[in-house]
Amino acid sequence: MSSLLLRGFLLGFAVAASPGPIFFLCLKRTLVRGWPNGLVSGFGVATADGFYAAVALLGAGAITTVLSGERRSFALAGGALLIGISTISGLAIGALGLAALVSALRT
Repeated sequence: MSSLLLRGFLLGFAVAASPGPIFFLCLKRTLVRGWPNGLVSGFGVATADGFYAAVALLGAGAITTVLSGERRSFALAGGALLIGISTISGLAIGALGLAALVSALRT
């Protein structure tokens, strides 16, 4: 169990510490001003990321609540869109011609 926990921690750390602009900002502050400043910078980044996640979650919840009454309309529109896409792709394959398709597949 502890081995699995350690692997999860290492994988999570590797994903969280992916080199991007904020990573290099924290790294620079750590190297120039010391580890306490780098730690505070990292906490600031984590706080901002958490705030953005909360805003996204609350926004998605609000949109879902508002649009839940329109479920049938969205289902019909989505179905019509899928039928349209399949019709257009079917016409494109038909225009290409079966012989041309077989010839293209053989090469």
